[in-house]
Amino acid sequence: SVAAVAGSSAPAAAGSGSPVATAGAGAGTVPTAGSGAAGAMTWTMVYDSVIIESGCVAGGACHQSSAAASKLGLADPVMAHTELVNVMAMGMNLPGTTGPINCAGTGNVRVKPGDPDNSLLMQKLEGKQTCGLAMPPGGMLDAAKVSLVRGWITAGAKMD
Repeated sequence: SVAAVAGSSAPAAAGSGSPVATAGAGAGTVPTAGSGAAGAMTWTMVYDSVIIESGCVAGGACHQSSAAASKLGLADPVMAHTELVNVMAMGMNLPGTTGPINCAGTGNVRVKPGDPDNSLLMQKLEGKQTCGLAMPPGGMLDAAKVSLVRGWITAGAKMD
């Protein structure tokens, strides 16, 4: 089941500027490879540390529901997983805007379990997408959050 990750975090590593996560890292920290069950990156970690903390569901035109231009609802962890994993991209540019090619009809898979390099989500987080915009708009995620998503996809993008 999807449950909140409970626990505490250690202080920031010397000179790193970011908190060091420990087992079951809490809000504001990015869990590391050894912090989940059997060291796996979990969907709960990705959902809490990346989707929620990065504001993916904060804007009406973003990912609050499948009705948004992205056709990707992330407001609920179960819905988000269902709409991401093994699903073809269907996002469209916002009405009245010009920009990169729409993702709908490109054949791109949002999250391809075990294959982060061919997952549109990973491409967008790394600014290497062939359609749509880099995510999140207005700035890239820090390397630890990108690594968390990559680890989860590499491990099979499972729901926990």
